[in-house]
Parts: sequence; C-alpha cells; structure tokens
Amino acid sequence: MKSVEKKILVFLALFFVSFFIEKQIVKAQDAPQSLLWEITGKDLKQASYLFGTFHILCPQDLIMTEAIKSRLKSSEQLVLELDMDDPNMMSEMQKIMMLTGGKTLKNYLNEKEYARVGQFFKDSLNMPIDNLAGMKPFMLSTLLYPKYLGCQTASWEITLMNLAQSQKLEVLGLETIQEQMKALDFMSVDEQAKSLVESVTDYAKGRKVIREMLNLYKTQAVEKMYQISIDYFSKDMKGMEKVMLEDRNRLWIPLMEKMSKEKPTFFAVGAAHLGGQTGVIALLRKQGYSVKPIENKAETKVNTVQNNPSSEVAKLLIRKWKPEASTVPQMVEDIIENVRKQNAEQAKMFEAQKEMLVQMVGAITTEFKEDYTFFIDIPNASQSGTWKLSEDNKQLIRKDINGMESTSEILDISDKKMTLFTSEKKKMIYVAL
Repeated sequence: MKSVEKKILVFLALFFVSFFIEKQIVKAQDAPQSLLWEITGKDLKQASYLFGTFHILCPQDLIMTEAIKSRLKSSEQLVLELDMDDPNMMSEMQKIMMLTGGKTLKNYLNEKEYARVGQFFKDSLNMPIDNLAGMKPFMLSTLLYPKYLGCQTASWEITLMNLAQSQKLEVLGLETIQEQMKALDFMSVDEQAKSLVESVTDYAKGRKVIREMLNLYKTQAVEKMYQISIDYFSKDMKGMEKVMLEDRNRLWIPLMEKMSKEKPTFFAVGAAHLGGQTGVIALLRKQGYSVKPIENKAETKVNTVQNNPSSEVAKLLIRKWKPEASTVPQMVEDIIENVRKQNAEQAKMFEAQKEMLVQMVGAITTEFKEDYTFFIDIPNASQSGTWKLSEDNKQLIRKDINGMESTSEILDISDKKMTLFTSEKKKMIYVAL
C-alpha cells in the first residue's frame, strides 16, 4: 500500500485539533467569506497567499478547488503551522505526546472512569486503551474525531504537502512541535483527563459541535469561526484563547513577512487563526500589507475514469478489503525499514510501538466503489482517488487526489480474498469485509 508509512507518521503526529466550541453560532461582523486570501503590497515583489484549513474533516469535505491549486502552483514554497516533512518531527513528537515519570492514564482517572474510557475505545474505535494509556489525554481525545464526524478523517495539511512535494516545492513550518504543544499544554493533565472522560460520556454533544463547526467552515465564514472559538475559550477555558490564537498569531507575523519577502509563499493555517482583530489577516494589514479575499468556489466534478463495468474482476473488486492477518507483520516491518532509511531514531521509536502499529495497520481498510473511486481508511490521514483496470483486467491502477498513480498486478481475486503484487514488489493479501 503506497505511502502507508507516511500516513502512519501523520496519525502518530496528530497535532492541534480543536476540542473547541460548545456555544451556538453567533453573529459576526459582515466580512467577505473566503478561506483563500492574496497578500500583496509593502515590500513584496510577488503575491503570497493565505489559506484557512480545517485540520480534521471527512474526505468529501476536503475540496481542492482550482483557485487553491493555481495559487499553490504559482508559489515557491508551502508553509504550514508545522514543518510536516521534517524528518525529526516524529522523534520530537514521541517525547512530547507521552506522559512523563512512568505515569499512564490510570494515574489520572479512577477505576470506573478508566473502565468507561476503555470500553468506549474498544467498542467504538477498536483500540485497546491499555496500549495507548501512556499518551497524554489530549492526544487520546483526538482519536474520537473520526467517530464525531462519522468517517475516517482526511487532512488538509497532508493533502497540500503531497501536492507541494509533487511540484518540488519546499515545505516549511511557522512553529516547532515544541512550541505548538506548549500551547496545548496550557491545560493540565488532570484537566485533559477530565475532558477525555466528558468526551466519552457525552460524545453526542461533541459530534454536534464539530459538525456545526465544519458546516460553518464549508461556508468559508472565517469571522464567524473566530467568534465561536474566542467565545468558547474566553468563557469555558479562560486564558486559553490568548495562548491558542492571539499569541501564536503574533509570533507568526514576522516569519510570514520574512518568508513572503524571500519567495512567493502559500501559507496554510487553521481557519480560526484568520479572523478577528488579532487574527492573521488583521495583523498583516496592520503591518501595511494588502490582504484581499480570492473567490474559492468548488467546481462540479465529472468522473472521466474509463472502465468496464461488466468485467468480472471489477465486480469482485468493488467491496471493502482489509489486510489479511498474516500480511500485517510484514507490512509493519516494511514501514519500519522505510523509516530507518531516513531516520534511525524514528525507527527505534516505531520498534518500541510495534504492537500498536500492528493493530493500526491491521485495521486499515480499502474500499473500491462502483463509481470508480477508492477510499483507504487510515485514521486521521485517509487517502482517496480513482481506480481502473487494465484492458486485460490483470492490473489495478489507482490515482490519488494529488494525481500520483500506482499500479499493482492482480495475482488472484475472489469474493473473499485478493492477492496483489505492488509496484514496490511486495505481495499483499487482502480479505473481503
């Protein structure tokens, strides 16, 4: 499965997600509704661009418009909140995401609370809590978002990074993982644990809140998103609004000025950072830049994939698959070996987490649909695209949403099992669900 190791990296390095908003949507000042903005003026020779992301969302809600693609293509670098392709990020993340002093979640919850959280993770997420209990409660809370949204989520950051890399653009970050996690650690571990229990106990409320926020994001109403975020933080988590939004925004502005002056840059940060008097848009304007909205409408998509719907192989392929249990250990070894070639320290970390990796990889599903699209269900880093068969029905050709194509030879297929020989020369066995 091509690039699985990158998807696993993203899953383990899941960062800054909003456990935001509980309030109803409030009125915000009239403002242009766009997630995409052009930065010009002052000392810039060429325009740079600013885009507001929603860190975790369903694949169908991640709409890569022509406006976004063209502005990224005209840029010379992509700048995210974090440098997502930094080879050292995983080892740093491992140090920060785990509890210290040998403590686990059991040290912060009573027996009844721990059992409740454990049962929820087992029944709803298919994840044994004992294997994850060494993680900070906040990181565990992020694992609930696929259930809130009713899907295995996708990432704007990964999508943009993949597209930038395909265009050979440099990928940079506005802050380090230590700086970002310092903001998240504004909540004590006890408070994080309490929030985790509340999320499990009343996940219906969390589901409602994040869906409301996502619906607002889809209207590109950045000012309303800011107002909701600031209202929640200032009321229920007093002081965190400054740490999470204002302080970080102010630290980013000098970096954005320097980067934009050096090269035309495409900046992509959480949409809640854009609005308000201390938002990135207002702060850039105060520095003398012109920041104007760009029309960012989605185009109607037409499926142009050619295929033979009467093919027996296609009929067998159109279903959901998961790796056969005997295949998973080798998949994990391949992931670790690929990581080892780039970063020996990260590989050691993966070795230590091998049991968790086996569970994660074993739970990955791939669905081939009748409309010739596919969906690879990897927690918080799903992959989608189109598929077709070769004329002789012996090769499966997949193209992801970034245009990257991979071809696998179909060695054998039935309504219960499929064996592929991948472009990486690996034999993969899948069982139907």
